[in-house]
Amino acid sequence: MWWLFIVMIGLMLYSKLDDIIEVFKSNDPTYQKKKQAQNREQLTQQLEVARRLEELLGQECQLESSQFYLLSLPGKVQATIHEVSHGWVECTIEQKKPFTLILKIEDISMVSRVI
Repeated sequence: MWWLFIVMIGLMLYSKLDDIIEVFKSNDPTYQKKKQAQNREQLTQQLEVARRLEELLGQECQLESSQFYLLSLPGKVQATIHEVSHGWVECTIEQKKPFTLILKIEDISMVSRVI
């Protein structure tokens, strides 16, 4: 019976192992610099996507996002951008029945203009 208790504790620790490793790594200065560089790169990409969306305001473009799978849409969709403000974008998705969608800019991974 005591082995069941040990197995349960082992499973609980295993599920938290990534968090424990992250805590130990966070004290390393090179790890902190690497994390800061990743955060800066991610912010730069988000600003680039936001700038690109503002350029394409009112035009038809192709958006790629992992969030579209949650709506049973393909990864890339054609949309018309209506408004971009405060980290959000309002667009109309061109399907059989067009519908308006509001997304976070950080969820959009790629924007390209449809010619």
